[in-house]
Amino acid sequence: MTNPAHQQFTDPARSRSHSRPSLLARTDAALAPWQWWLAFAFLAVAVVDQALANTRSGIDFAVFVRAARRIVAGEDLYQLADGHYAFKYLPPAALAFVPLALLPERVAWAAWNLLSAIALVRLMRFSAEARRPAPGVLGHLLVLLLMMPFYAHLFFLGQCDAVLLGLAVESERRAERQPGLSGALLAAAMLAKPPFALVGLLALARRQGRRLWVAAATGLGLLALPVLRYGVAGELEQLRAWRALLASSTPGLLCDPQNQSVFAVACTYLATPAEAARSAASAAVLGLAAAAAVAAAGWAIARTDKALGAFVAFAGALWLVAFLSPLGWRTNLLGMIPLFYLALALARRGATRALRWSAGVVLAAQLAVGELAPRLLPKAIAGRLLEHRHFALAAAALALVILAATTRDVALQARGTAPRS
Repeated sequence: MTNPAHQQFTDPARSRSHSRPSLLARTDAALAPWQWWLAFAFLAVAVVDQALANTRSGIDFAVFVRAARRIVAGEDLYQLADGHYAFKYLPPAALAFVPLALLPERVAWAAWNLLSAIALVRLMRFSAEARRPAPGVLGHLLVLLLMMPFYAHLFFLGQCDAVLLGLAVESERRAERQPGLSGALLAAAMLAKPPFALVGLLALARRQGRRLWVAAATGLGLLALPVLRYGVAGELEQLRAWRALLASSTPGLLCDPQNQSVFAVACTYLATPAEAARSAASAAVLGLAAAAAVAAAGWAIARTDKALGAFVAFAGALWLVAFLSPLGWRTNLLGMIPLFYLALALARRGATRALRWSAGVVLAAQLAVGELAPRLLPKAIAGRLLEHRHFALAAAALALVILAATTRDVALQARGTAPRS
């Protein structure tokens, strides 16, 4: 291993730190005490912009509120008349929106979006703490810029992806110190979106038995709550209606232009929607390959740095939740935030110039795909990009590059022989 004290004088990257700080470094240092308030303010401005720019509340949020009012009134949650804007979550999810349903609709929408903004800041903070030194304020603002297409759309719709990511993050943060609370939070996330069970698989791999037992017990308890309103027979009928709704509506949405999941990629490039069996098999192969890449990166890094390996596996799992969800809309890709913090760490302190450049290319590519292309290209072409799953394919490519580069960087740093050229 290289002597750290010796490296301090021989490492060009460290030697430069003794010269006069750059303007960017001085700006970062000046804003550091306010960094998370600035991140929240950035998101809050996006919330206010949506509130002022639209004449009615988010379309998806209106669905949540309608479901809350129905469950309070004891009405059926899943009705054919709702059409495309049907409530597609399990019955207990409707109970979470009951407090918001008591507020004026636009006030409730703004409050929900602000809660989503807080969840995103918590996700950013958790991600930033995974590697040291943490990025500065400008790094956080860069991540916010890269993710803008996703959270702007989230605020517009009033979707729940940010809050679910927040539940998963808080569960992961408390996994060792508060396994009971961690399990309860994980259960809530999985009940709303079953693909969060991938985080449960990580807990299983780490043998976090208490966390998993509490998650299972909490999940069953939450699932039983609507019995208080519908009775046992009524609750079973609601569950049957939920399954019937998903069975009838999901196949027709797998190839929807907005869908950015592995299923949409498969039906676009590997099999037509009519070839259901071939499309499902193709999606399964692609999904297993992506999951294997995440598992391999987490395992390889954990051999050197257990904590970082756990974070990399968790970051990969959040991307997989979006990629493997049958109805994986673009807002799901907010789960890429931890991976972009890994890319930031590589761009700043990668073991080799090639790794630093690869991370920079990843960040630039996300800027081009997410921000520049939709804004600069004509609407017709931007719409065609959606149909070709450019968000899904870009996210998959960038995730795999970040995972591979981080694995390589950790291996070189562990050897202490990494060239710094």
